Amino acid sequence: MVRGVPSRSTLGLERDEHQTGWLVTACFLWWGLAASTVINAGVLARWEKGDPYGRASFLAILIVLSVMFGLLSYRVSLRVMRGPRKKVAKPYLRYTGTSLLAMLLAWSIHVFGLVCGFFNTPFSLVLIAFFVPTWLLLVMNFPTRAKLARWANAEYQAGATDRR
Repeated sequence: MVRGVPSRSTLGLERDEHQTGWLVTACFLWWGLAASTVINAGVLARWEKGDPYGRASFLAILIVLSVMFGLLSYRVSLRVMRGPRKKVAKPYLRYTGTSLLAMLLAWSIHVFGLVCGFFNTPFSLVLIAFFVPTWLLLVMNFPTRAKLARWANAEYQAGATDRR
């Protein structure tokens, strides 16, 4: 402690191997995507009825695409939660990239729902079919220190699994 200011290791910034900066970056990106889905849900709730021309085939295509993106983002989300299976050169950068990919895929489901809502689909159906799965995937990808630690300790985990 120097002049009443605690050392950096006491604040937890140095001993976690620069984990705090990556966690703040991931949280910032996560909150931006999550906030945009909530704002767009509010916009959609106030949207007036639009032109239903060609709506049925367009909605069918969007629903199929949203299911595909949903399954893909769920698989990527599981990888984020599990961590890498082997040693990675830059674990925090890989974690941020992988989690951002999962969040963007989840966010794309919300965009499909938004488009469906603009094509006069009932708001309650859009909310249940598109926004709720998006929010579940965003919750699943919320950045935590434990997830970052799993990515940072990939070398240790790989060594532990090789011994068995």
